[in-house]
Amino acid sequence: MSEFQSWSSIHQTIRASDWNALLDHGLEKPTSYIIRKNGSYYEVINGSTGKIDYGGANNAGGVSGSDAATVIQAALDTGKRVLIKEGDFDINTTLKMPDAGGAELLGIGRQLTTLNWKGSGFCIEQTTKTNRVDNLRVADLKIDATGNSNSSGLIDMTGWSDSLLERLYLIGNDNAGEVGVKINGNEGGTAVGTYWDELRHITITTVKTGILLTGEWANGMANAHTLYKCRVYGGDYGFNFDIGCGNSAFGCIAEGFGTAGCRFGRGIENGWYGGYMESSLNNADCFLLESNATDVIIATGRSNAGPGGSIIN
Repeated sequence: MSEFQSWSSIHQTIRASDWNALLDHGLEKPTSYIIRKNGSYYEVINGSTGKIDYGGANNAGGVSGSDAATVIQAALDTGKRVLIKEGDFDINTTLKMPDAGGAELLGIGRQLTTLNWKGSGFCIEQTTKTNRVDNLRVADLKIDATGNSNSSGLIDMTGWSDSLLERLYLIGNDNAGEVGVKINGNEGGTAVGTYWDELRHITITTVKTGILLTGEWANGMANAHTLYKCRVYGGDYGFNFDIGCGNSAFGCIAEGFGTAGCRFGRGIENGWYGGYMESSLNNADCFLLESNATDVIIATGRSNAGPGGSIIN
């Protein structure tokens, strides 16, 4: 018998009390939280211990288990990765991503995890929008504002930097001014450093503006963001590069907009790569623009001539 076989055949035991003490020894990396609906209650399960840390029938952690938004917010406030299981979750108040950064809000698929947005303002935003926050992530879920006349939009990325949205399905209520995703470099006159965000595989419908990049000229702009294979349908504007510089888009689609599929406002080299293609999108193309009142509007102001850009539509 080898030394390894001899050692591995010895079964070690540990008392339950010792194991439970180890679970909270403080040397673990931040753990994930899993949110599920259990009957009429919402529970936040610690992914390491299996305990219900927040919510549930007994209002663990002093958090009411009867309101989905309250339970999800309690998990987000820890700054850890939050996974929402399949199902429909009514969200009556805005979910706030923590100012410390690094938090993640994930579903298990955009046709499986649905946040029904029923509050006012945006469904998801940063806690303090005048602060810059890095490394936030929202992915793999649906946000649906159908029937909500108080919705201003689905995700407000004001102040987010080096953050990621991916594989999302966002449905608005076609309210005046409603935005699918807003990337903003200026909050109430305060410049906020917002750079290097990525939006990947986002589908947006039934809003007035699909994706808005904005701010205040020379005092907090939306700079150096990347859109990859984002699709927006219906409303006034598909993609509105309002105020910002060095933004890029690859393989995006805008269809059925009453004002313009794509608008370039005041910016420098907001980029398109490979041009505006009428069909057969691939990774080198920028936008497919179809059935819009106007496909492209380029406003007066700074140059938006991106490298390799051409308009074919």
